[in-house]
Amino acid sequence: MMLPGWGSSAYAFRKNIGAIAEGGARVTVVEMKGQGWSDKPLGSGEYTVAALTRHVLDVLDALEVETASLVGLSLGGLVAAKVALAAPERVERLALLDPVGFGRVRLVGLARLFPAGMGSALPAAAARRWAFALALRSAYGSRGRPTVRDIDEYFAPARDPAFVRALWAQLHEIDWRVLTADELRRIAVPLLVIFGSEDRLVSPRECEELVKHAADGRALLIEGAGHATPEEVPDEVNEALTAFMRDTALSRHPREGGNSF
Repeated sequence: MMLPGWGSSAYAFRKNIGAIAEGGARVTVVEMKGQGWSDKPLGSGEYTVAALTRHVLDVLDALEVETASLVGLSLGGLVAAKVALAAPERVERLALLDPVGFGRVRLVGLARLFPAGMGSALPAAAARRWAFALALRSAYGSRGRPTVRDIDEYFAPARDPAFVRALWAQLHEIDWRVLTADELRRIAVPLLVIFGSEDRLVSPRECEELVKHAADGRALLIEGAGHATPEEVPDEVNEALTAFMRDTALSRHPREGGNSF
């Protein structure tokens, strides 16, 4: 089960779904509430990490899936880790891509200087294609650039006025802090964390030390990639994910373009 990040849809995994499926896995992408084309409830408390964790577990129940391997991108990575902590019996392994919770998140503190109540006034100012183009280009490192279609796909859900309001609510309700050593020690399933070395949104600097706290954790740094590794460097990400899903040991000396921490 793949979980896109803040402001993302299933489109974020378009270059990965086929490769993982070819490796023998059944792939389901879940756009959590408030993301992509999913419903965007605006009641208080809808977007706490606990609420999003419960949402993923509800989806597993609805699909009648007892256990799943979780692949989470950015905010989806934090939620995937929290699912493993809340219901370890439901998770087989965790693959987290540029995940919140494994590094300091930049700019959130600045956004929180503005009151949560401003959300109702945001759509007219923020739901502009140029704003989404700027955000997406900032998410990439030096290994690639988003296409015109990519920008259009990310912008499309913003035509719903609730979309930007939901994103704003998430900025204020989600706990964006780094996971504690105790939480990481309680992650008992195999864990893979992938970061781009040029991630400008979540700092990868602390990742190596954090992953060491997990019982079976490993980390991979992809040189030159940014915060959108599944899109920017899909070959490296797919190679690591398919090996991890097969429970094949990852090389500590990846092919050119990637380095272990």
